[in-house]
Amino acid sequence: MFDVNILGAENCKFLMTSVLMKLKLLKAISGALHDVRRILGRRTAISAVSIRAFEKGGEMRESNLRLIKLTFESAGIIFQEEGEMVQGGIGVRLKTSSEVK
Repeated sequence: MFDVNILGAENCKFLMTSVLMKLKLLKAISGALHDVRRILGRRTAISAVSIRAFEKGGEMRESNLRLIKLTFESAGIIFQEEGEMVQGGIGVRLKTSSEVK
């Protein structure tokens, strides 16, 4: 059992607020991902089950992967190759294997 007196009341309150905010954020992200899967499935005619299975490491036909990429690109998402620098500002990318610890 955790002893609240170790942290003090204010620090404990801050910690609990922080945890609750993170849980709400995770729930919002989960909901957004569900919506993305549903919309992607509707625009590509690929089932949400297939999309979710692929996200978990399953296989997907090359034609479906190209279709998904084209769908994202038509929505304004830019894909970059490893080492490529894309103009346009802030972006998101996967870590390289040397960056993963």
